[in-house]
Amino acid sequence: MKSSQSLSKAINNYAFSILPALLVFLIGISIYNTPFYLFPDFFDIKHYSKTYELFNMIISSLTSLIGVYITVSLVAYEFFKQRSGIDFQKSFLINKTNALFISFSVSTIIITFISSLVIDFEKPNYKEVSIIYYNSILFILVLFLLFPVAFNLFSSLNPGKLASEELEKITAKTIYIINKEHANIDEQVERLEDDYLYKVQSIVIALISVSDKIKAKAIIFKSAKKIGKLIIDSKDGNEQKYISKRLVDFYINIIDYTLMQPNNSSLLKNIWLSFEYIYEVLITEKEYAHKLKYFREDFLIRYINRLIANNKEEEIFFGIDVLHNIIHAQMVLNMPIDEELYDLYGLRSQVEKNFTYPSEFSDDAHEKSSHWSEISIEYYNYFSLLMDKAIKYNKPDLLNKCFDTLNELNSKIELKDTLGKYKQCFIYMKSSEMITNYALIAFKEEVFIKCSDAKGLLPRIFEDKINKNKLYTYNVLQRYCWLLIDLVNSSYKCNSCYFV
Repeated sequence: MKSSQSLSKAINNYAFSILPALLVFLIGISIYNTPFYLFPDFFDIKHYSKTYELFNMIISSLTSLIGVYITVSLVAYEFFKQRSGIDFQKSFLINKTNALFISFSVSTIIITFISSLVIDFEKPNYKEVSIIYYNSILFILVLFLLFPVAFNLFSSLNPGKLASEELEKITAKTIYIINKEHANIDEQVERLEDDYLYKVQSIVIALISVSDKIKAKAIIFKSAKKIGKLIIDSKDGNEQKYISKRLVDFYINIIDYTLMQPNNSSLLKNIWLSFEYIYEVLITEKEYAHKLKYFREDFLIRYINRLIANNKEEEIFFGIDVLHNIIHAQMVLNMPIDEELYDLYGLRSQVEKNFTYPSEFSDDAHEKSSHWSEISIEYYNYFSLLMDKAIKYNKPDLLNKCFDTLNELNSKIELKDTLGKYKQCFIYMKSSEMITNYALIAFKEEVFIKCSDAKGLLPRIFEDKINKNKLYTYNVLQRYCWLLIDLVNSSYKCNSCYFV
């Protein structure tokens, strides 16, 4: 059973290379059996006395040519493997153009040899004259094809091109890999060889190992776009979950390898950017963020934890900016209006006297509210995660970065009147609650030693918000008053609190 499967795979991989040989022989046989001159004897070959030498020249020339070509190809292929570290192709014959050319050239040598045995060189008839012309044309074709085929082979030994070819093969079906419980080593290797995403991952890691970061970044970006689009386009929850897992594994394997390399900052930042780009696709496709829920849940927590464990503060700060960009873009460019979000009905009922709750909710309403929750709750929870880590590991700069980013988000969202006052109110109240709660903990845990250590604590232009009496003004002001009271009542003492 296993041998038949291996044979079937070999036939599928290399059967195409037999086609040139079959065509060469079939055409040769057809010409030999044609009852008339297929090729007019323009060069008077019928009376040419050195036809035998011509056949010897064709055979010896092509034999030497193909020998040199295969040798150079093998050397180039091995050099590419050594230099790039990429070694998932077992043979340079996997390049179809290369295999077809070698097959065509070898079959030309064979048919020329056979022809030399059957032709009467002293008095060739019309059939034999046609065969002589046919062999000569095949020889000239080999010479003409040599240069474009060689160019194709050497240009294919390009990591970017190899990765693009593998990515093109990835679809919602081919991304599935079947794991066999009792598979032996050969079967496991075969499974990995059929895994196009694994091949792309291998290329990226190989490029990182030889410090070719520019190409590695480009491939990571292209892979994120391709796999992210598959997740977004999928209509099945289980399929979304599986593809998300594949993408997370792809990212994490690259991240783990990158963290072991020196000067890895630009690559780690590029992973953040590729993550952000997937969410930009949501906007262009007019899709909702909950489609990326499984991916976001699994990826972000693992990436953030790895960055913190490796003390990658600069990359964490960069990631906070990416979280800011995703939230802002989704809020401004891809968010339903207030009236379509039933999560805001409680807030509306407190403000609008005649507000009544709908009797039922449509599937579309559920999708829109899930999208809102994904951005306004789940993404804000990552700021809570980061602030927890900042307090645990005594990192006041990280805490201040979170404070400042949350307040910056508030300011940008506030400027967008089209966003809706209830969404603005929800975001402002949530941010002020997070900032004041974590500020109090930070003071108590002595992450902030003095009041001036706490930067970005107050909302920007706070007095202006009080004067304009925004919907959220009372709640936000109340939060900061509670913070002040808690600080005064606690054992922490400070005579110069700038926010008093």
